[in-house]
Amino acid sequence: MQTRITRADLALGTALILPSLALFRMPGWAFAGAYAVGCAAALLVLKRVLIPRLHPRMNARTAAWILVASVLALALAHLWVHPRIDTAGFSLGGVSVGPSDGDDAIDDALSRLRDGLYPYHVLTFLGQPITPMPGALLLALPFHLLGVTALQNVFWIGVLALVLARRCGARTALWVALPALVLSPVIVYHVMQGMDYTANGIYVMLAAAAVLDRLEAGRERPALLAAVLLGVALSSRLNFLLLLPTLLVPLARERGVELARRVGGAIAGGFLAVTLPFFLHDPAGFTPFHTVGLAVDVPGVPGSRLIAPLLAGSCALALSVRRGAYGTVAMIRVGFIVQLVLVGSSLALTAFEPGGAQMRYAHFAVLAMFFGLTGYGPRWVEEGLDRSHAADH
Repeated sequence: MQTRITRADLALGTALILPSLALFRMPGWAFAGAYAVGCAAALLVLKRVLIPRLHPRMNARTAAWILVASVLALALAHLWVHPRIDTAGFSLGGVSVGPSDGDDAIDDALSRLRDGLYPYHVLTFLGQPITPMPGALLLALPFHLLGVTALQNVFWIGVLALVLARRCGARTALWVALPALVLSPVIVYHVMQGMDYTANGIYVMLAAAAVLDRLEAGRERPALLAAVLLGVALSSRLNFLLLLPTLLVPLARERGVELARRVGGAIAGGFLAVTLPFFLHDPAGFTPFHTVGLAVDVPGVPGSRLIAPLLAGSCALALSVRRGAYGTVAMIRVGFIVQLVLVGSSLALTAFEPGGAQMRYAHFAVLAMFFGLTGYGPRWVEEGLDRSHAADH
């Protein structure tokens, strides 16, 4: 029986462990190290022991009901916990975790917009500027109108679970989802606090996948509509613009420059339609362009804020020109790697800041997490089942 660590093991482990290190670093490096080792061990046991034994005994309907129950439980937990910690934070094991203004920033901006005011001329209750871009505000609007802005994360988790179930079966979707909810506490933390990174990462990824899926089905008009929606979704966090080469470069090579130009134009149209009016109204006051969280200033190095984006952009181009980079799964996997390079290089640059490396930057990996889960999770499950079949023969 093979015992080697595969690419899917490394990708899934990184997707789950890295974002949560920002939480476990708070009580000390020993806790962070113990969590990383424990999570990696749990993933190996799940893949090599539990999935091969339990998967054949579980039918698709049971798996689907467990998925539905998990999402509903997450929603109910959010509705009970979020109001209690939103503006007060919480303490766990003697470690104090401060409040988050993620959903409050969206509510404040949308409330001003509904009153006919510029949404970016306001500070949150923590005194912070509004960082979500106009696309994030637009996509959060239905939840804001219902008074449950912070619940958008649970909604998009549910949508992703449904998409995975349709693409690879409910049982495989369950084996991808459960480790994420159980072994990566940063997901639960973000859901309870109401930060929108989870929603951002999922709807950008699903919109990009929808473009390629419809093109592969020969449905160009729906693909162009999906491209417009992708442009709107990209107007959520600037780091997602690095995904454009991973989509357009392989598309131009495999399907022609003209089709890539039309898709790129539709994406640009959606992005500019929701972003440009707010930027042109007050370029100096458009706070998302001035509060790029992954930009790191290195003392004494001019232009250091561009180092991480340039490294990630170079990685995106290098991986996008390779053979085999075309296709939905390939695009999602490359997108995951590019976002990891962006986060990893930003983390490395913080070593030059006063006080040394800042593990708080690891929580930005939540923006990449769901690319990793979707791109590599099903393959990880398949490898576990292949091991079982090999052992039987």
